[in-house]
Amino acid sequence: MLVLEELDLGGLLSLSQINQEFLRLTTDVFKRRFSTKSITIDGDFPKPVNETFDFVDIQNLEILSNALKRLTFWKEAEDKPFTHSIHPSEIKINDYEMLLKTFKYFGHTITKLRVNYCIGKHLQAKLIGKLISKYLSESLTEVEFLNSKAKTIEYITKPLINVISVSFGGSIHKTVNEDFPINQLFPAVRRLYISKLKSISIYFDCLMPNLEHVYLDGENYRYEYHKFEPFIKMITKNPQIQSIGLFRTSLDFLDILNIWLPKLEKLSINTFGAGNVKLIFKNVKELKLENPMISIANLQFPKLEMLNINIQSGNIDKWIDFIKKNKQLKQLYLQHSNLTDKQFEQMIIDLENLKEMSIMTVGTESISTEMLVKIIKNHEKLEKVHLNSYKPLNEEIINESIDEISTEISMETIQGTLQKQLATWNVDLTARGIFIHRRH
Repeated sequence: MLVLEELDLGGLLSLSQINQEFLRLTTDVFKRRFSTKSITIDGDFPKPVNETFDFVDIQNLEILSNALKRLTFWKEAEDKPFTHSIHPSEIKINDYEMLLKTFKYFGHTITKLRVNYCIGKHLQAKLIGKLISKYLSESLTEVEFLNSKAKTIEYITKPLINVISVSFGGSIHKTVNEDFPINQLFPAVRRLYISKLKSISIYFDCLMPNLEHVYLDGENYRYEYHKFEPFIKMITKNPQIQSIGLFRTSLDFLDILNIWLPKLEKLSINTFGAGNVKLIFKNVKELKLENPMISIANLQFPKLEMLNINIQSGNIDKWIDFIKKNKQLKQLYLQHSNLTDKQFEQMIIDLENLKEMSIMTVGTESISTEMLVKIIKNHEKLEKVHLNSYKPLNEEIINESIDEISTEISMETIQGTLQKQLATWNVDLTARGIFIHRRH
């Protein structure tokens, strides 16, 4: 078994075909090492060598894969049939025969699949769609269709019954299999990501009873509100949705969400604009606002517990007012540039229920350690504080006569200073910044 653990995917596939015992052993190894990684089909297809293969008979896939095995999904400099991506959670397969064997012998253990390629012919789309139907229909839990002009999804003929996360990106085809809508193809879907689509299809206009989270990137139609009608209809048919992410879309969507999603608890917004109607989100507990220019004057969140915001100089006062109105906050994740001690104190001083706080500094100045210590000591319920890219103002901490000082030394110095002043707290320095935890 130790020898098997050292084999690459090609080696495992070769052994798996010897007999049933080798298949069992190699399957166990594949499941431990690769089943949780995303299997990625990625790249541009060259023109098939034989146009007579423009149909796919599932009984002849082995013949087809051998005929086309030198046509790769993804061209490697070393011409390998597969590669371990630089991303540790991904395996890219670039060969028909390798893809077929991987799905055939190990498909029942594969949980994540990414189809990421751009072609005009239907041969490869049919092949992949039928392979998914035959070998992955029960094992997959996450699937992504990215940048795909081919209509792979049209050729999936069996429900992917355990898929809970589906992502569409790039070009969603205008003609989908209307006899097999998304709620039948993915009956268990809980998370739906619709990103950078050139056409938001009526394919999404249906009830998905398990759907909880939706993310929409409206890059192509951000100023053409009418193009989002299928998405709006989907929202109105799925009142059970609990989490929404909006990126590069109109803030007019907020009114729709407020009316049709009574169970909405998490809201993430990264867009420009100003809502013209005063909206009260009665049940939203978590709010993420990534664009510092967004208008929030007409938005109210009476049950807000977690706020994640990006503040830049020039619009700080509105955020101070917004935070002061949400005294019930328990978690605050703050990214800022050049926030002064006075502004920080005004923002935080009345948050008596605050339990967790994260501060990321992206400017040239930062909140002083004295102010930070003051805030920590004055908030009795505060349990955790995280500092990232933190730069102190104190002359006693960093000697200004030193022209250059490394970030590592600065952080170490801050860690020591904070630990001395916060005797009942643990102050730990890691690669991700300084973590401050109350001792119990």
